[in-house]
Amino acid sequence: MMGAWEKLAWTLVMPAFAECVASVWLQDGWFMLRTHDVKLIFLNATGALLEGLFSAWDGGRALPPRGTLGKVLLSLADPMRGGFIAAYTSWAGMVGFAASQGESFVGCLIYLAVTTVVGLLAYGVGGAIAQAVAAPPNVAAYASRSDARKAGTVLAVRGALLSATVGLIASTLTLTLTLIPT
Repeated sequence: MMGAWEKLAWTLVMPAFAECVASVWLQDGWFMLRTHDVKLIFLNATGALLEGLFSAWDGGRALPPRGTLGKVLLSLADPMRGGFIAAYTSWAGMVGFAASQGESFVGCLIYLAVTTVVGLLAYGVGGAIAQAVAAPPNVAAYASRSDARKAGTVLAVRGALLSATVGLIASTLTLTLTLIPT
């Protein structure tokens, strides 16, 4: 279980990390398909895939991978879903992009429909992946009996991940600020 301060830290860090990934690391030029920018489709589809994974684990439709990794992933499901994925995906951005393209109304609706269908399919694929990598029930039952011994390890791994994420955000901001002309 996550303490209040750790939960607050993850709540603040995950959206910033998502913004670093979506706005800085993933370059716009990588997502040009002829004359169409497909970055928002990519972001929304991969976000939906991650949501499918974490919601399957968090909602009990699939057991997380066994061992410390599974416990860490399950404990990070709320910050991942409510922080990272919420900031990483953008319905408003998708609608704004569709409206700004100057295409016909029908073209905008087709773009929105394709993006929505791709997101729904990606969500389903994420859930299927979660079930495919699920621990067998007997392993999960055995692992739950040894939770007390693993709690320190899970906390340590989460702490290391939090520190690494903050470091990546700080280095991204530093790099971005040094590249801005004065």
